[in-house]
Amino acid sequence: MTEKPNPVILAERSDRAALDFLTEKFDLHGTECAVETHLHYTRLLPSKEAEPSFVVGTVAELIVTIYKFRALESLISEYQSQGFEIYALLGALLQVDCDEEVKRIEKLTGYPMEIAPRTLFEFRLKELKEDWEELKALAALLLKQCSSPEDVYRLIPYFINPEDGRSIELGKGPEAFRPERVVIPRYTSDKDADAVIEVVRLRPARVVIKDPESMDERLLNALRALGE
Repeated sequence: MTEKPNPVILAERSDRAALDFLTEKFDLHGTECAVETHLHYTRLLPSKEAEPSFVVGTVAELIVTIYKFRALESLISEYQSQGFEIYALLGALLQVDCDEEVKRIEKLTGYPMEIAPRTLFEFRLKELKEDWEELKALAALLLKQCSSPEDVYRLIPYFINPEDGRSIELGKGPEAFRPERVVIPRYTSDKDADAVIEVVRLRPARVVIKDPESMDERLLNALRALGE
């Protein structure tokens, strides 16, 4: 039986957030990925050790994280938060139907020779984009009724799957910050905001802070609020 080749990923050269996400995911998976930089795009060529399903799944996850965030991020300016509560809410919105969205994208994509995430998103995922616009409209309506950061935090359980059953326990210790075990997407230019988004999106059972004295107080307050 002929071995099915891995799809080649064609990513926009200027989209550093997407490129970083893809390459870091391959690194985390222990998969080598050759990178060819061209004038307007970058070709990512995963090694044959990676299963085609992993390559397609990584592209699908890119779309439901980075691209989905970009579809929702106007909520930040509409709400004009002084803290990180809006980012926590965005993390919850990213989790809505996330697993099902990945499956939809994987089914639609199949195992082609090449995958261009931006083209796939713009021209073949119309229904998904419409779903995200509806989700954003709902969140915007609810945000208009919020008069305090506490009100925004109270919205988060509304968007989190109750069957998940996990809550965040905030602890202190040297063992928790293990960046080699997780990829935090570059959603924004603020790493702390990115961390808040990803904490809510992933819903870890426990968040342990190695050195709270060195952290931004707004980030600590956000984590405390999420743990309550």
